[in-house]
Amino acid sequence: MENLLNGVLEKQKDIDLIIEKAAPDWPINKNNIIDRNILRMGSFELLFADRTQVPPKVAINEAIELSKSFGEIHPASS
Repeated sequence: MENLLNGVLEKQKDIDLIIEKAAPDWPINKNNIIDRNILRMGSFELLFADRTQVPPKVAINEAIELSKSFGEIHPASS
């Protein structure tokens, strides 16, 4: 977790630029803090982390699960 945190902090400006280019209608500063940081963590793992440690499928799944549990938009109840 410490490596993830330090990596996100180190690459935050680059990550934010990439997110804003990929989703221009959703500016990073308009997302709530939890959603914003979940996006940053997932993006860091996809773009900069060691893929032998965190395969892309795992990084995406972890971000989705964090969003479901802690994000602003919760899935509808069944």
